[in-house]
Amino acid sequence: MKSKKEMIKRKALIFIAFTIGLYIILNIIFVGYPSIIVRGVFTEFTKHDFIAKKEMLGYLSEKYNESFEVVDLDSAFLETDYIGSVAPSSNKSEIFTVIGTPIKNANLHYKYIDNYMKIKWKKEVCTDIDPLLNKYLSSKSYGEIELPNLTDYSLYDNTTLPFKTFQKMQPNIAEINIVLVYTLNKRKEKEYISEVNQFIIQLKKSEIKNISLELYLIDAQHFKSTKEVKSLIKKSGVYPFLSEYSFGIIKQAQFDIHQNYNLNQILGG
Repeated sequence: MKSKKEMIKRKALIFIAFTIGLYIILNIIFVGYPSIIVRGVFTEFTKHDFIAKKEMLGYLSEKYNESFEVVDLDSAFLETDYIGSVAPSSNKSEIFTVIGTPIKNANLHYKYIDNYMKIKWKKEVCTDIDPLLNKYLSSKSYGEIELPNLTDYSLYDNTTLPFKTFQKMQPNIAEINIVLVYTLNKRKEKEYISEVNQFIIQLKKSEIKNISLELYLIDAQHFKSTKEVKSLIKKSGVYPFLSEYSFGIIKQAQFDIHQNYNLNQILGG
């Protein structure tokens, strides 16, 4: 049987535990945070976030002479990188990424890189090429323009030049790739070769150079309509679509439009 002293000690421990628990609960209810320690940590996060946003927007504004808004910020602490999702104030749907890396020996200051130029370049290229896609290719086709590797920040982080200007300076890395997908019945692929050739002729007249073309002829029997094909591509992306429905590819070709080529020969016709 427990002694009276042990019983008193046990009750004292229970009372202390109850008091601490009650303190934490009351802090959460009336203060919002369980302790001053948590408040301190939260304050540090908020301080870092505020500085990161301010510096991030200042960096972008100075670089592009535009105003921007931070859509989302992956909160970092002390010496960790910040990754922000940012959009120009003029079009909040054009979201791009900004990465802030802490500057050594500069407390709470960061060096930033971004990939906003991928949006600006895409718009510039599409302004030139989309009208040609719409004018010279039939409704049986789907065209998509691929820019250089847009995950490689080194391509465009240190430039604000228009794509055409940048391409003249860096022709080897600033290549444009156009993916054409045709939905058609077997043995009718030759009917569309002439319009692809006409499209290429007009494409060569564009100020944008160094263009390669990928052509895929898809068997229509696997789909309800060309509209369904276009919907599937827009939903998943052109390459995931081609991978999933590779069994339906009748013929395919890839070539540089500025080199001598024979589309009939490339397609095995």
